[in-house]
Amino acid sequence: MPDYAKRLQEIVDVRQRAIRECEDQRRLIGERLLDLPESKLPEEAAPLVKRHHSIQQRLEAASSAIERLMEIDQRQNEIRDRMKALQKERESLFRGLDDVYEQIGAVAFRIFKHHPLIDPSYSDAFESLARYQDDIRLLDAQLDRYSAEPAQQQRSIVERIGTKTRRAIAKNRKSVRTNQLPRLLQDSGRRLVETDFVAQMDDEELSAVAQPIKDVEQRREEIDSALQELKEESGKLVAEFNSLGNGQKLARARKERESEIEAAKTESGEILASLGRVAREDPPENLSDKIDALKQCEERIAHFDSLLERLKAGQKALTITDEISQLHDRITARRRELEELEQEALAKNEELQELESQRGNERDLFDT
Repeated sequence: MPDYAKRLQEIVDVRQRAIRECEDQRRLIGERLLDLPESKLPEEAAPLVKRHHSIQQRLEAASSAIERLMEIDQRQNEIRDRMKALQKERESLFRGLDDVYEQIGAVAFRIFKHHPLIDPSYSDAFESLARYQDDIRLLDAQLDRYSAEPAQQQRSIVERIGTKTRRAIAKNRKSVRTNQLPRLLQDSGRRLVETDFVAQMDDEELSAVAQPIKDVEQRREEIDSALQELKEESGKLVAEFNSLGNGQKLARARKERESEIEAAKTESGEILASLGRVAREDPPENLSDKIDALKQCEERIAHFDSLLERLKAGQKALTITDEISQLHDRITARRRELEELEQEALAKNEELQELESQRGNERDLFDT
């Protein structure tokens, strides 16, 4: 028995491929119409061509928007990374400069001591160093005085112990105070570089020891300038991104734009196919070969449609044939049942006659 269902599915698949092929041919014909001058277009094609151009502009705008959104996102990541690196560098610029501040403080204090006409406004920066110098001078004088006292053997034990203790205390104080000098010089150097002291003194040695600080400050200014430029660029990019993406994040904005593109592509294909149909009915010049190919494709579809109708008729004929066979089977069964019923009726009739014969006249049975 032929497998109509299988053959039907085969023809349906082939027909679908033919339909897609015809649509492709219509779109190709439509694309050819897009290149024709308006004067050579079929009358119904002009508004379709105009719509297609409008859709292409939407497609290009959406595609450009996605590309720009991704560029902005990438650039923003680069800006964030660059700003983090610059901030980290800026925070580390003035680390490890204690020795430089100490040298600045030492040279500046020496200059300050030898130039009494220096602007008094700088005096505060040297106040702690001047006090340190006075303290050291006082402690040195005390130590000299203790060393100049009479020989130990000429004094009493109590006096000798007292002098020794005072000398030890003075030495300890001087040691403690001396250990404070680097920090005092550093503090003085830090305060001075925040003023114009180095520039005002115009001292070669002071300028030399302060050069690392000037280099760091210059680098900080460069970093601040770069950070400001990056911040301004980022602000402009954010505004542009929000405008392109309607204030949404990249994934959502990109998805919406891609949906627009898919919808526009679908609409564009439909318009091209419509242009192909217009050209099929009113063929422009130089498209006869394309139109002939389309007609042949449509004829194949018509052929497949005819085959499908015949196959469906054949499939239905098989079904009806099977139904007729089932009906005949039912009729045969009913006939057999009727025959059995007739035989049963005959048997019952014979039994009835025998019983009536045995019974006799029914009235005799009820007369009293």
